[in-house]
Amino acid sequence: MVQQLDNINAYWVSIRDNFNQLNNNLTGAMEQFAENTHQGLERTFQSFDNNLAEIANRLGVTINEVNDMVEEIPNTFAQLANLIEEFSLERQEVLERIENQKNLMDAEFKEINTSLKELEEDDYEKVKEILYEQLKDKFSKEDIDELQIELSDIKNLIEEDIKELSNKIKKENKDSDIKFKKILTQVKEEIVDEIAAKLEEDNVKDKTDDNGGLFSRFGRG
Repeated sequence: MVQQLDNINAYWVSIRDNFNQLNNNLTGAMEQFAENTHQGLERTFQSFDNNLAEIANRLGVTINEVNDMVEEIPNTFAQLANLIEEFSLERQEVLERIENQKNLMDAEFKEINTSLKELEEDDYEKVKEILYEQLKDKFSKEDIDELQIELSDIKNLIEEDIKELSNKIKKENKDSDIKFKKILTQVKEEIVDEIAAKLEEDNVKDKTDDNGGLFSRFGRG
């Protein structure tokens, strides 16, 4: 009986020791869990704090930059307004120069055209006078009148050609009045040469064709 009581007592002591050990293990595990949880949360919150601080710093820098940009906008617009004003002044100056050059070219062309017309009138009168002197003893008054009509038609055609060429030359040579004068002179010489060649051609034709027109009778006795 005593032995059984001793066994029961020993078993109870063993159970109690195991329970105490289990209790100690659970307590240690809970304490370790609590400590790990606390450390984990502390590190997490510290990371949040660091991130928030970094975000705040960056936002602060960004806000400062935005403020600087906003403050700089009026200066930028002022500079832009100055540039636009300068451009407008330069544009106006260029337009005035172009207008002055145009007026100068128009005046020069008008003067040249007037001189050319006067010169053509003189040449025409001289040609008409020479032809009249050469033909007055060879043709009747009616023939000479007809010849003068034909010469007048030729003169009108020449004047139209000169006007057309002058307009073309003026359009293509606005930047060089010297070249313009030379070209007009060349055109005049070419027209005079064409008249002379035409008269010479009719004079030659007169010698080979008895049924020609009025010009074919130049030089007849």
